[in-house]
Amino acid sequence: MTNDQAVQRRFNLGDAIIAVAASALFLAALTRSWMPALRIAFDRLYVPTGWMAVEGTPPPIDPLSFAFVAWSFVPISLVICFLAFAAFRLRRPRPPLRVVALQPGMVAFWAVAFHVALEIVFLTASDNHGPTLWPTMVLGCCVLPIAWGAMKLTGRWRPEPSWIDRLGRVLGVCWWCAICVETVMLAVIVAR
Repeated sequence: MTNDQAVQRRFNLGDAIIAVAASALFLAALTRSWMPALRIAFDRLYVPTGWMAVEGTPPPIDPLSFAFVAWSFVPISLVICFLAFAAFRLRRPRPPLRVVALQPGMVAFWAVAFHVALEIVFLTASDNHGPTLWPTMVLGCCVLPIAWGAMKLTGRWRPEPSWIDRLGRVLGVCWWCAICVETVMLAVIVAR
């Protein structure tokens, strides 16, 4: 038995418990934060105008802004998935941490963690949330392809043939697509 075969493991009960906990965290975030915001945005989507208008109602939002509010939960749910991935990846048996830290799936986790930390810093350092998010949004679109490209160019792209590293790579691609879509939607909204 080679060293690679000894380290790989199948999905087991501990992984299922982690997946259930991540699902609970996802549902809690969905019901506590995103659903009320979506309900408020939906109420403002079709505000009566003209003779049916009610005095004191906020102006309607356009459908693209509503789509942006609805789409904004996708990156949040992917962060929760990445937290579950990190728990999967750090459970034993696993390769040594120096090997795990440079696997493509874990590099995707580091890229997402860097982007989320940078966004938290920008949000807490500024009162105006619009223009200050642009650097983090653009960086979020660039950091993962740059990290994976650097791994390929330096010959360090060594994916583990296991479900855990594949999950990390799939989540990385989903994260990159979600952030790119969110950045384009925000650019279109701001450009109007």
